[in-house]
Amino acid sequence: AFTSMTLANVRFDQGRMDDCLALYAQATETYGRLDYPLGVGNANLGLGDTLVRLGRPGDALPCYEAARRAYERLSDGPGAMRALEA
Repeated sequence: AFTSMTLANVRFDQGRMDDCLALYAQATETYGRLDYPLGVGNANLGLGDTLVRLGRPGDALPCYEAARRAYERLSDGPGAMRALEA
């Protein structure tokens, strides 16, 4: 999952949004199966940011909400704030 996140970040910077979406979705699923809230939060933030960049902010909202819930599980105030600001 970490490698998927890293690749997704690179694809985002390259503007390869289709690849980026698939990689963030894969990371979100894997981190969810592992019950790793930090990974779930970070992957959902990336997924949401990608959707916003694609002009799909409505589709990004559930991703940001999922990130917020994941960070709340960690009591990660700054992470939750990042998700709400997006």
